[in-house]
Amino acid sequence: MIQRLKLLFLCSVVAAAGVATLSAGEASAMPEYRPVSLSLEAGIFTGLGGSVTWRFANHLGVMGGANYLEYSHTGDIKGVD
Repeated sequence: MIQRLKLLFLCSVVAAAGVATLSAGEASAMPEYRPVSLSLEAGIFTGLGGSVTWRFANHLGVMGGANYLEYSHTGDIKGVD
């Protein structure tokens, strides 16, 4: 569990550094309208995932995403069959 938390922390630090690097670029080079965007996600309970957003009008869009977390517990709980 500690290994997974370390990995999630490392992924979030790398993602934050990437966002900071992208936003540090020249502002005038960025297009005003972006109809498609991608995102990466990391969470303790939801695991790793991502989403895609498509904006088809000025104030309307569709978003879809997925997360994956594998968990297994092999221990017995007392009093539970």
